[in-house]
This record gives sequence, C-alpha cells and structure tokens, in this order.
Amino acid sequence: MRVRVFLRGAAFFVEPDPVRVLIGEPLQWEFVSILDNRLIEWQLYFDHSKPFGPIMRRFGAQTGFAAHAPIGPIANPTHHGFSATVVAATAGDHKYGVRATDVQNQQKLADDDPMLIVVP
Repeated sequence: MRVRVFLRGAAFFVEPDPVRVLIGEPLQWEFVSILDNRLIEWQLYFDHSKPFGPIMRRFGAQTGFAAHAPIGPIANPTHHGFSATVVAATAGDHKYGVRATDVQNQQKLADDDPMLIVVP
C-alpha cells in the first residue's frame, strides 16, 4: 500500500488516514510538497509502538526542489519522494509521527500524528 503525504503551508494532508493494512503487507509513504525550500527532510517516527519490528522506528526521505508532473490534486509539485518500503509485522493501532524539516536551517515545517492500523 502507498500512503501519500501532502505538505501545504504548515499542514500535512495524509491519504488515507487512518492507514489500514494486514500483517505482512508492504507499505510505502510518498511525500509531495509545493514549498520552495531547497531541501526537505521527511521523517516518519514510531516512538510508542513497533509496527515494523523492534529496530525499524524511524525512517523517511529527503527531497530537493525541482519541477515535477502533477501528483494527485497537486498541479505543480516542487518536492516528490518516497520512503523505503516496510512490512507491517505487529497488529494494533499505531499512532505515528510525520515531520518535515528544512535541511538548510533545521526549521520544522510541519509535524502531525496520523494513525496506522495493522490487522491480523
């Protein structure tokens, strides 16, 4: 399954939210923005649960400013990237964090807490 994370201004829009997957199902996040920052670091973090096993608690991607073809409702995206693919391993409701940071000045652009539901 692919989860799309849109960053507009200082707010995230996550589709779908909540994310529902089966144990063993692969999962990947797609990151999209229209901001003009040179580099954005996208981070997914699971501080209170371990849906992908004991060692996979933080991961993400870094995107650079560039023109891209339209993506979903975003007509002129300037950032586009993907997380590594992970596999759901632990059933339950997992609140997680998604954060975007400007790499150059370390300014937090947005931070949100969507939900991942893994079912047996």
